[in-house]
Amino acid sequence: MLRAVMISLALTLAPAAAFAAPADGRPEGQVRLADGDAITLAITVVHARPSDGGVAPELDKLSRYLLKSFPKHKSFVRLSATSERLAVGAKGSMTLPNGIELVFGHTGWKDGFAAVHIEVGGLTSTVNVKDGGVFFQAGRAYEGGMLVLAFEVASAR
Repeated sequence: MLRAVMISLALTLAPAAAFAAPADGRPEGQVRLADGDAITLAITVVHARPSDGGVAPELDKLSRYLLKSFPKHKSFVRLSATSERLAVGAKGSMTLPNGIELVFGHTGWKDGFAAVHIEVGGLTSTVNVKDGGVFFQAGRAYEGGMLVLAFEVASAR
């Protein structure tokens, strides 16, 4: 179930700018990213709770996605954030506030989409994300709410 939620969120939540015509003048649909290109992966750990509280100001650029994707939750607070440059084949990891280890990696590009592999609490998945896109992994219970992991992907060229 979590895998289905994560994949559907990845497909529906990519920012509109990720699908817009490139600003560098290349024709629509022309891929400028090679399979060996690195990515910058920004991961934001959010505590979502059903109680009122709104979206913390530091989550402003994710605000509309959080509110739309998690309508039963009314409070969103950033617990941590990190950003890593990952070459193809590289992995990184971090311990989440609930003690679970998150492992993430970049496995390459195909047709303008970066493949991001994640492993967290028994869930293993690879999500293909457009350059500049965002996807979420959510559902782990945490202190009266749940943890939401926001992954922002950009080419590191």
